[in-house]
Amino acid sequence: MPQFSRPKPIRTAPRIGLVLIVVAGFIGVAVPAQAVVSISAFTMDSQPGDYVGQGQTITLTSSDATISATGDATGIDMTAYGGHSLEAVLAPPTGGALTAGTTYTTTKVGDATNAAMDVGGDARGCSTSTGTMTVHQISVDGGGQIDALAVTYEQHCDGGTPALFGELRFQSSSGFKADIVDHTSLDFGSQALFTSSVAHSVTITNSGSSNLVLGTAVVTGAASSDYSLPTDTCSGATVATTATCSFDIVFTPSVAGARTASVTLTANTARGGIEIVLTGTGAKLTSKVTIKTSDTKVNLNGAVTVTAHLDQFHDTTNKHLRIYAQPYGSGKKLIKSANVDSSGNLKVKADLTRRTEFTASFDGDAVYAADDSPGTTVWVFPIVKGKMIRAYGRSGKYRLFHYTSKCPKAHRGCPTFAMSVSPNHRGKTVYVTLQLYNTGRWQTVVKAKTRLNARSKQTIGFIYRTKSVIGFKSRVSVRFPGDADHLARSSRWSYFKVTT
Repeated sequence: MPQFSRPKPIRTAPRIGLVLIVVAGFIGVAVPAQAVVSISAFTMDSQPGDYVGQGQTITLTSSDATISATGDATGIDMTAYGGHSLEAVLAPPTGGALTAGTTYTTTKVGDATNAAMDVGGDARGCSTSTGTMTVHQISVDGGGQIDALAVTYEQHCDGGTPALFGELRFQSSSGFKADIVDHTSLDFGSQALFTSSVAHSVTITNSGSSNLVLGTAVVTGAASSDYSLPTDTCSGATVATTATCSFDIVFTPSVAGARTASVTLTANTARGGIEIVLTGTGAKLTSKVTIKTSDTKVNLNGAVTVTAHLDQFHDTTNKHLRIYAQPYGSGKKLIKSANVDSSGNLKVKADLTRRTEFTASFDGDAVYAADDSPGTTVWVFPIVKGKMIRAYGRSGKYRLFHYTSKCPKAHRGCPTFAMSVSPNHRGKTVYVTLQLYNTGRWQTVVKAKTRLNARSKQTIGFIYRTKSVIGFKSRVSVRFPGDADHLARSSRWSYFKVTT
């Protein structure tokens, strides 16, 4: 490698900071010595979708990271470690040398036409890449090793469109421009239509060594009208090194569903601009459907009026409700489907044979979400009947039975009680109560239970022991205890007497 010699001053005055230079035999004017600027930095400015940078903005400098560069003009490896781990490998086209003032097209490994460039970070790198790099400054020391470097780069990973931009500086006298954006993407989550979210703030910091010049912040994209910037100190700003500016973003969705946009503004950086990706979801306004019935308990085959109500009927474009009935043990059935009336109600009359749950539903519209009402249940009483049978006569409300010795002996000719439950509850247990009127009040003397037969009926006889039963006022009833589909219910009292 050729060696370069440098002219040396023949005389110095270090105490007063002057340099005397002899030029063609003359002594030049004494001037103050200039401090040599030495900048070392590694920046990444990643577009959304870039694999290596993951949409981040990163700036590492010698003040917060360890930055080194090895190699020469035929190949350089530069690293930066400090919060992030970054590396760039650079080389000229095959057989050449990197030259200041030159812009190269690049691939990951390079060839006779393209320079080699491979920029990676935090264990992420490209399998293949294309891009460009501009060498602003490059020099080597007396041993041929790199001692100053300034490069601006753009890299596209694995054939993708998103790019990674940045600046590389090693002991350079060339300044650089960079920014750190604290949020390169913002997700506002779900927000009710036409209502504004809380403001999300974005801060831009000038992380370069030169002024950061910004353009006007503009919201772009499919849902740009849903986002606004109520405060903005960045548009048109010139931000000094380490200084910041900021703006607030508010999301006010006008349409339900995913709403995407971006805030963009130009910047005098390697990338040439800043982009903050905005996402949010417009959530339909809440609707409310309720349902009520005219009764909560009815007799078998009794009717109720079911009323469904849509609270938001004044504002919805869809005013259609559906009412469903689901009898116990059966599927849900649509019993009414129509628009609500001027009060927001939809009514229907329903006849019931067993416990039934009613619900109503609203499909929603472009602004209001769908809703289903809570269920409301109407219970049904069964028909429970009982009567004395095989009596020889009647006296008022009392059925009359002759006393017979066959009753206690052969269980024949006894007072007989027939019962039934409707609808059919075959096999279910019912409870029978027998009372005698004694000392001025009705007293229970027998409690018994029996099962209903296949026709939901049953017959029992009351066996007496002696003639002392003659003349006693007696009465009997049967009680169905209720089950999943019907309420409990007792029959009317059936009155009887045993006579001579």
